[in-house]
Amino acid sequence: TRKQWYQRRVRGNLQNHHNPYEEFFRNPKKISLMASDAIFPMLQNSMSFDLGLNPIQFNDDKAVDDFIANVDKDFHLVMILEQLDECLVLFRRLMCWDLEQVIYVKLSVNNDYSASISPEIRQKILEWNAIDLRLYNHFAEKMKRLLAEQDEDFWAEVAELKKINAKFWQQCYNNILPVFDGNKLGYSLHETHAQNTTCKTLATDDFTQTHVIGMKQFKDTLSPSDILMVRNHMQNLRKYNPAMLGWADVHKVLNPDIPADPDTVNEL
Repeated sequence: TRKQWYQRRVRGNLQNHHNPYEEFFRNPKKISLMASDAIFPMLQNSMSFDLGLNPIQFNDDKAVDDFIANVDKDFHLVMILEQLDECLVLFRRLMCWDLEQVIYVKLSVNNDYSASISPEIRQKILEWNAIDLRLYNHFAEKMKRLLAEQDEDFWAEVAELKKINAKFWQQCYNNILPVFDGNKLGYSLHETHAQNTTCKTLATDDFTQTHVIGMKQFKDTLSPSDILMVRNHMQNLRKYNPAMLGWADVHKVLNPDIPADPDTVNEL
C-alpha cells in the first residue's frame, strides 16, 4: 500500500537518525525524491492534497484561495483537533444525535520526536507545509468565531460530553498500555466489558476499521490472501492493544448467521 511504501522508503531511512526531522529538513526535496509521484504528496501539504489540491498548484496563490473557499463551501463543519469536544457537540447537533453517539477513545499520542522539535525545525515544518497551514488557519479562525457565538447550553453540553466520555473509559478499560509503533496507545478491557462491541470498536484503529468495512462490502469477491492479510494485521496489533476488535468479532460482522468455528477464528 501507499502507506507501507512510504514507511519503508522514507521513514525507514530516517527513523534510526537521532533527529529525523532535522535530517529530513537538511534537504527535504532530495529525500522526497525517494518517493514516487504517488507518494510525494504524503510528504508535503498532505491534508490539502487529500482534499483535492493538485501539487502543481502549491505555488499558485489564487488556486490555493479558490481551493480553501471550495472546501469551506463543501463542508458544513470542519473540526479542529485542539477543540475536539466542542467540535463533537457541534457535530452532534448537526446530525441530531445523542451525546453517547460521539464518545471517543484516544488511540495516538505525540511521540518523543514530536515533543522535542526545536523552534527552528518547527518553523521549517510550517514553511514546508505552508498550504496546510493556510487551510488550518482558515478553519481555526472560523471555529473560533463559531464557538464565540455559542450560549450556556452549548458549554453545559460540552461539559456533559467530557463527563460521559470519562465514565465510558472507566467502564471499558482498566489499563492504558505502553505506546507502540511510535505513537499508538493500547488498552486492556475490564472483565465486565470483555465482550462489549462498543468498547472494542472504539479501541480499534482507523486502518483496521477501514479494512473491516471493506471486507463487509466486498466479502463475496475477496481472495483468501486479502482476508489473511487483514487477519494477520489485526492479530499483530492485538499483541499491543488487546482491547481492539478481534478476528472473532470480524467473523460476526461478515457472517452474522453462521456460528464461529473456534479453529478458524482463534484470536492469536
